[in-house]
Amino acid sequence: MQKNLSQDIQFPDIANFKTNDRYFEEISPNIWLMDDHKWAYYIWEKIFSQNAHKAPFALFHLDYHWDGVNDFRESTHIKELVNIKEIGKIHNLVLEDYIRKDSFIASAIIRGLVDEVHFYCKQKDTEPGLDESLLAEYKASQFLHHDIDSLISYSTQKPIIFDIDLDLFNKSGMGKLRDILY
Repeated sequence: MQKNLSQDIQFPDIANFKTNDRYFEEISPNIWLMDDHKWAYYIWEKIFSQNAHKAPFALFHLDYHWDGVNDFRESTHIKELVNIKEIGKIHNLVLEDYIRKDSFIASAIIRGLVDEVHFYCKQKDTEPGLDESLLAEYKASQFLHHDIDSLISYSTQKPIIFDIDLDLFNKSGMGKLRDILY
């Protein structure tokens, strides 16, 4: 008898949701819900630190925004990031906004968690994807998918991280999905 995934997911009480940039919760094994997806980076690090998975992964990033900012450009900051051994320090970097909702992908590349990024994004007012110099330095690659069929037909041999931001579905022209919901 095949189990239904929705039977295993513990959905939070959505009626009581409030904006909370510190909220993240595992709602089913390896399925996380968060208000600010900068926490996705912390979750990836946490899973990798427990040796449950071996990096590098392929990241499939579906979002309205590209989230291609790199906040770690100075060599001293890069070295500090790369040399972190404790998950608590990663948590603090995210909590204190050194890693943000638009820069978490670059951090994952620098740390070697991800070396292949697939983007399906709608944002038109900024350069798409990640900076080419970042990709070259860390031997990472990116693929910009202009339609969902291209994305889902892509095959990779690597384990996959699937990251989706619900603002992808925002058709109101407003900046954030939460502006519609609250």
